[in-house]
Amino acid sequence: DVGVWGNLVFRSVNSGTATDQCTTVRQSQTPGFEGILVFDIGDLSNIRHIASVPLDCGSHTHTVVPDLANDRVLIYNSTSGVSDIPPSAFGNRCTATHGRFDIVEVPLDAPETAHVIGSASLGVTADGRQIRACHDIGVILGDVNKAACAGNPETVVFDISDPANPVRLFRVTSPTVTNFHSAAFTWDGKLLALGWEPGGGTRPRCQ
Repeated sequence: DVGVWGNLVFRSVNSGTATDQCTTVRQSQTPGFEGILVFDIGDLSNIRHIASVPLDCGSHTHTVVPDLANDRVLIYNSTSGVSDIPPSAFGNRCTATHGRFDIVEVPLDAPETAHVIGSASLGVTADGRQIRACHDIGVILGDVNKAACAGNPETVVFDISDPANPVRLFRVTSPTVTNFHSAAFTWDGKLLALGWEPGGGTRPRCQ
């Protein structure tokens, strides 16, 4: 996944690599670096990799959340799944009970110092099962200020009036869905549209 803010580009890395640097040589390695890479594209003839942020369980998708009152953007990080992976040389590790999304701060006056500042717990289902990693996080700002984590097996909605400290509001379930895939709000925040992938996207779409 790729996000953009001004002259900054953010890239998700969701499989272990032997290096967090740009290279033309295949670098697959588990455990290895997984997380967010930050690039400065102010000069398109000289795009620069300026920061690497290791993240537990990697980064499958991410959502860029502006927090201009604090001269920064925040990145809500989503993973497509979780499993038991030991710590890598970059410090990131993954467990099957991940149960959260991480928040990365990117100071606009010093984006090279991007780092993790916290996380939001996804909580548990009504029957006590851990709600696992978000596959996608939909965000609406303005007067609504909410985020929706398309998770497994439920979607979790948060109040993000303070975007660095999301507050869990409620869960959304569907009797036929075990792993939500995407989440999007209507313009007024009154409706939430959720997508999912039957059988990981391989089963018939209309059954």
